[in-house]
Amino acid sequence: MKRTYPLVVCALLASACDDYEQPYGEDELAADSEDAGETEDELPEDAQVIDPMDPIFDPDDTQFLDPTGVQAAASTDPMLSWVLYSEPGTAHLVQVDAATGTATTARTWSFSTHWLPVGIAGNKLLWQRTDTGEISLWTINATGGYAGHQIITPPAGYTARGITLDQEGQCPVADEEDRTYTVLFQRYGSSPWFTPSPALWHLDANGAVTSTETLPTSYPWSYLRDFRYTADGHAALLYRPVFTLLGSGDSALDWYGRDANGDLERLRTDTYSATQGNIGCTAHQPGVQCFFDTNDEIPGAGHELTSMLTTRTAGGNNLPASYLLWTRTDGTAKSYRVGLYGAKLLAPEAPIVTSHAGTSAVSFTGDAPEFCPIPQNPEPPPELPGDPVIDPPGCPEC
Repeated sequence: MKRTYPLVVCALLASACDDYEQPYGEDELAADSEDAGETEDELPEDAQVIDPMDPIFDPDDTQFLDPTGVQAAASTDPMLSWVLYSEPGTAHLVQVDAATGTATTARTWSFSTHWLPVGIAGNKLLWQRTDTGEISLWTINATGGYAGHQIITPPAGYTARGITLDQEGQCPVADEEDRTYTVLFQRYGSSPWFTPSPALWHLDANGAVTSTETLPTSYPWSYLRDFRYTADGHAALLYRPVFTLLGSGDSALDWYGRDANGDLERLRTDTYSATQGNIGCTAHQPGVQCFFDTNDEIPGAGHELTSMLTTRTAGGNNLPASYLLWTRTDGTAKSYRVGLYGAKLLAPEAPIVTSHAGTSAVSFTGDAPEFCPIPQNPEPPPELPGDPVIDPPGCPEC
């Protein structure tokens, strides 16, 4: 995937970076767009070009106003709200028509290349500066337009990898003022032999940090991709396994739950391949079951697993991720449904095809269906994912 993290490389190889110069000094910021070889005339007609000195501090700029053209139409897909295509300096907000499978770019935001779009969840779009580490949490409206932002400055060595809406998958979805979010940070130590555990920063609906915690597991020499909470209170971390070759498509999902003290504990790991599907499972806690199936529908070579989401409350106790997002770097992606009673990949309804060659689909977020089924006398959720459950009555599609 097309991402550049100069600070990450320097943090891992500190001794080799003594002579490294920051690519964006204070006197160079104004020339960022020119240095990138990108002008307003060369951008797509739907692109929003903002002052590279400060892309979000002028909300009165007319370029932030809502468009009135056909691209402002809301998605009719009740399960999938936004797909974020990312490249340095540019975020493409894509919507998919549920009836036709047609992908439409509702908004393109373009800034200096040191602003990297990281993730999308609910109505939040997360950016991070690759030179300073500062993150900007946008609130967007139904058409992808800018509605506000919150600036957060994490400690040095913190790289944002994703954002989750904690209530994603609930039906009906919580009101905006009641929603909370979690940002995943990968942390880097003083040497390549020391990798601190990933950090989770919990935010309120306005983007203010309410608490922080760390995962109990360290992930040395791996690339964290996404972290998601599920409607039943479990969580899952998506990452590239240790010692996996870049571009191989191998990925893993670590499932987490809360122990008696409320601390996160790793429950099980499912391993995926773009050419073999779900190829393995490892239980980390007693009583946790593993499911895997080598006869999956597979996305194929060249795909990377980048994101996940849970879209329904009922029936999601076996697997925290209801959908997995696989992407290529040619503007195409595939969203695979995950089987209810295991980790089997089910064929997507249609590939997501865009014109954004050179970009990758790095994140997506769901939307509550128009009709929320009401189970009759539903069974309580099991204590751990992997326990067999039956579909609640009144919810045949869960």
